[in-house]
Amino acid sequence: MPCDEASPLAASSHQNGHSLALQETLFTRFAARQDELPSRSWFGFPDVAACTSPAMLAPMQSDDILVIGAGQAGLATGYHLRRSNLDFLIVDGACQLGDSWRNRYKSLTLFTPRQFSGLPGLPLVGNRELYATREEFADYLRTYATRCGLPVQLNSRVVRLTRIGANDFEATLQNGDQLQATHVIVATGGFQKSAVPPISTKFGAEK
Repeated sequence: MPCDEASPLAASSHQNGHSLALQETLFTRFAARQDELPSRSWFGFPDVAACTSPAMLAPMQSDDILVIGAGQAGLATGYHLRRSNLDFLIVDGACQLGDSWRNRYKSLTLFTPRQFSGLPGLPLVGNRELYATREEFADYLRTYATRCGLPVQLNSRVVRLTRIGANDFEATLQNGDQLQATHVIVATGGFQKSAVPPISTKFGAEK
């Protein structure tokens, strides 16, 4: 099913999912200037399920909103930006959406049930009282971006963000490319680096 803006379950997830509180705050902060931004359609982009090359996507314009990070917060922010007809691009350093989940330990599950874990507009299918697995949620994020038509540029890790002039920002990617935007939303999340205690060497690999 497509991304459904009127889904009651999605509305419930939006209100209860603590990870969505961040994107609501960020969206409120930047949406106030929506009338200053040009409108441009982002429909028809390549399926983000593939490992997308930056060259496959249109270049950023100086008045765009740049969202750094295509996890839950970044994608949910993109959902609201798209609904408001704002011009934006989401960048992420991964090869495919959901890799931040796929690369964690195999037994990982969400700690909130499915009914509270979906992003706005698209419920997380399955038993609403139980918990999605790592792989399940990673695939859900990929599906979410595709069905909601979000402009995601993968293989685009931001290594530096600087202000240029009075109103613009410049993001430098790991490959040296640069993107300019008037507004930047940092949605990279926490737990970017593993904290592995020395005692872990005494245990075998996870099966």
